[in-house]
Amino acid sequence: MNKIRRAQLSALHADVDSLVQKVQLDLDQKEVPDRANKLEFAALADDIQGLREQCESIKDEEQEYYYNMPSGLQGGEKGDNAQSVVSELDDADNAFHEAHSAAESEDHETVIAQLDLAKDAIDNAGSY
Repeated sequence: MNKIRRAQLSALHADVDSLVQKVQLDLDQKEVPDRANKLEFAALADDIQGLREQCESIKDEEQEYYYNMPSGLQGGEKGDNAQSVVSELDDADNAFHEAHSAAESEDHETVIAQLDLAKDAIDNAGSY
């Protein structure tokens, strides 16, 4: 993984964390009648989809990096690391998909849980 993709993962992690805080705040204020900053789940679903697309783009770049490696490197540590990054980002993509579905169902807890799983996978991908 190169510095650019690491920076992209770091920014993606920060964006996911910000979204988790936004959903958690709305959940914490769920019982407040007529609250001014009520979460719009359609917009949340759109935000999650945007994060998913960013994740897919980074994953595709890492996969391309792997495919363009000489075969000797593909079988070595660099190749293994690239494949591990792709696998982690695939896990994050799945978590974003589940979070998107939960947002469409207006399920705060599942959105938060799935976004947390996505953050963990992004962190793991950045460690290679």
